[in-house]
Amino acid sequence: MLRAEIARAALRILHAASPAAVYRFRDMALYIPRGVFNPVFAVSTALAISHIDARGRVADLGTGSGAIAIALAKSPQVETVCAYDISPLALATARVNAEINRVAHKVAICPTRKALLAAAPYDVVTANPPYLPLDPRDEKDKNWCAGRHLEAIREITAQATHILKPGGTLYITASTLTDMKQAAKILAQHGLTPKIKACTTTPLDHICLIEAHKTPQLRHALPKP
Repeated sequence: MLRAEIARAALRILHAASPAAVYRFRDMALYIPRGVFNPVFAVSTALAISHIDARGRVADLGTGSGAIAIALAKSPQVETVCAYDISPLALATARVNAEINRVAHKVAICPTRKALLAAAPYDVVTANPPYLPLDPRDEKDKNWCAGRHLEAIREITAQATHILKPGGTLYITASTLTDMKQAAKILAQHGLTPKIKACTTTPLDHICLIEAHKTPQLRHALPKP
């Protein structure tokens, strides 16, 4: 838990010191205002972009700045990306960034659960969720704290299972601070078969991208909007 608290403190300091500006991230130019998670400080975002095998119709849950959605939209294998977030500021930011990076024609901003469901089912769902096993103290903390019992990861996994096609794939990031076994258990409880796709190391933890396949026979009735 001490390492998680150190990670929280570091992220708060980095974001507090970062002005609203256009940042270069990989091959993208991203406008990041105050209040939106800055992917420049997250090795998990770069890890996800490098190793997600995207195809067809994609949903990016908790899109934030839109970095992952935009990167995937550049792939010729991807038809469309639904960029979903509960934060109006994040959605506005993702919209601007899709335009800056000239992929607005492939990135659909999904401002509501109804919009997310309307485009379902998806071949691939991606999520780079908060994964520190800490309860958020304020709105800023919600960018990196998943809750002591990983409530954010549970919610995203349940949502992803409902909108994935049978045989579809969820890509979700997690940390050794999260308790990888618990994260895998949550995925399995929702009928997904997880495996580690790739990992990277930070001074505090190992960050991994989990690839979880939905059983082809597993069908969920889409919940009502």
